[in-house]
Amino acid sequence: MADSDNDKPVTKSRGASFPTLSLPEAVKVIREAGQYGKQHTPAALAAYAGHQSATSGPWKQKAAALREWGLISTVSADKIALTDRAIRIAHPESSEKAQAALLECFTEATLYMKVYNDLARGVELNITSLSSKAISDYGIGIASKDKFVNSFLESAAAVGLAERIGTDKFKTFAIDGTSAPGQDPVEEPEVRRDPVRVEQPRPNGTPVMSQTWRFNTGELTLSINSTEPLQAKTYTEIAKVVTAIESLLAELGPEESAENDVSQ
Repeated sequence: MADSDNDKPVTKSRGASFPTLSLPEAVKVIREAGQYGKQHTPAALAAYAGHQSATSGPWKQKAAALREWGLISTVSADKIALTDRAIRIAHPESSEKAQAALLECFTEATLYMKVYNDLARGVELNITSLSSKAISDYGIGIASKDKFVNSFLESAAAVGLAERIGTDKFKTFAIDGTSAPGQDPVEEPEVRRDPVRVEQPRPNGTPVMSQTWRFNTGELTLSINSTEPLQAKTYTEIAKVVTAIESLLAELGPEESAENDVSQ
């Protein structure tokens, strides 16, 4: 049975609703699904999120969170569509437009914006205190307070509105990237982080391709390791990368020689 629009992001005994899937985690799912089109079956979308079943409780919570972020909508019992906002994130025209779409996600998450608006800007705040306020002020269930705080901070950081400091401190920043009046200004590189560049540990794998181009002042190497054989369509995309590299080499200087090692 497919998800319905009545799913709630959290189904705790007394907790208020919030996106249990943080914004960076939601972006991963949307970008994975976005490679294969705009509409998907519930089972396919669940698989992109790492689940074997579209009827499991954990997946339904993630689906509800994706809806609350404004990234998916139900088309029919067997079809879920990525929203226009999700497409702007999955296939951005520019990093600025992708960032703007992410900020839309956050500012339309009602509870998160209430919490954000209640917090001071540009000063160190206590995460433990925020956990307590989550229960007393925002109606979050005791069992959900840590997930709530982590999701809120990760999501706010993804759009440049917060920064975690150590294990129990954080700061929030104004939407225009500045601190509150009277506080030290926030340096742009510390605030505007790219939310989609979330690196995960990956196995080294075995070399499947290595190519080096030498030009008059140095060299450029393209190397790919993988634990699984590459698909044919992957090599098509690699060819596009090679073409782009060759265009770059034309700007860097004449190519002297190339060393190739491709394993199928």
